[in-house]
Amino acid sequence: MSALAQKKQLLLKRSISIKTACIYYSRNMKNQKLIAMKKIQKHLLLITLLFVCSTLSLDAQPPDPPEDPQSGGEVVGGGAPIGSGVAILMALGAAYGGKKVWDYRSKLEE
Repeated sequence: MSALAQKKQLLLKRSISIKTACIYYSRNMKNQKLIAMKKIQKHLLLITLLFVCSTLSLDAQPPDPPEDPQSGGEVVGGGAPIGSGVAILMALGAAYGGKKVWDYRSKLEE
């Protein structure tokens, strides 16, 4: 076998081993990213649950009744509840977080 043929075989073996190493490295990196993503998801879930549980225990006090029920005066602020506003903000925050996770996952799949 000539020296040129031996060099070609050596280069072919090296290129195959480099390709194998690159494939292993890319698979390993994907696994590490998935593990990191799962940790992030666990932390976000915990934070969300703590936030929801802490806000459920907070209730607004009912307004004081007017002094003269016959006067027909309205309570300052109209007695409007603020609970639905908090629920809307929480829903918007959850939607925003879901969009961020969706974008991150699609970015990982590329």
